[in-house]
Amino acid sequence: MEESVILDGICHQFCEQGLEAVYWTFWDSRYIFPPSPDFPYGRFDYKGLWILKDDDFLTIFDKKTGKKIVWSGFISLWTDRIGRIHQRNVSRKKWIRWFRKEYPAKFTPGPNQTKKSS
Repeated sequence: MEESVILDGICHQFCEQGLEAVYWTFWDSRYIFPPSPDFPYGRFDYKGLWILKDDDFLTIFDKKTGKKIVWSGFISLWTDRIGRIHQRNVSRKKWIRWFRKEYPAKFTPGPNQTKKSS
């Protein structure tokens, strides 16, 4: 039996030119680099990007202290009739805030992940 991998990072609302949707993602902190002379705004390496899938486990912490849990559970996504992706049993307004404001989080990939943790 494989050991569960728990990654530290942030929630992130991912959208890129050419994508038809916004994706709810987790970005592994090992691949987030602070500003430097070459990259004055910092940079996120795509190796740390995880698109959330059903049965992943995510714990989101408050933005101020990074200690209090604001939400924790298994990812269970559904798409509404106009194509927006939602997490079940969480208000859309809260979910959007946590991802747009990049709240700290812990992530355990579920069985539906095709990406392997490094």
